[in-house]
Amino acid sequence: MSKAIYGQISGSEALLLSEVTRLRRRVRDLEDQVAAYEADVIILGQRPSLVSGGRVALDEALRGLGESEPALL
Repeated sequence: MSKAIYGQISGSEALLLSEVTRLRRRVRDLEDQVAAYEADVIILGQRPSLVSGGRVALDEALRGLGESEPALL
């Protein structure tokens, strides 16, 4: 999926270029949010373990996140 978002555009279609730019910015913002939340989880001593329910712990830590808009429209 990242290749589709970050792929090369062969043409000068302004609308497509604008949409790709917006999606790149949204992906970057979401990556920054995830990194910040992961850092908070580690700081709070709730480092998720992949072996023993780490996915559940991470889901619980991220449950309160509110999306102002969907990642992909």
